[in-house]
Amino acid sequence: LPFLRSALESGADVEIVYVAAGSGEETVRAVSPESLWQARAGHWLLTGFDHLRGEERTFMVRRMKDLWSLV
Repeated sequence: LPFLRSALESGADVEIVYVAAGSGEETVRAVSPESLWQARAGHWLLTGFDHLRGEERTFMVRRMKDLWSLV
């Protein structure tokens, strides 16, 4: 979470390896973070612009296998 908070504060895009819930398929996503928040169930979510899909998406932090800054 500290890395994602830092990216939000600095305005840096991040690249993540994201594991899909149903299929377990891994995709690499470039994301422009917009918010990081905790759901009522306790898990953390990142909302941001997904450059692969071309739209805003929400990602579960626990499904991120790896992440790094694009700056």
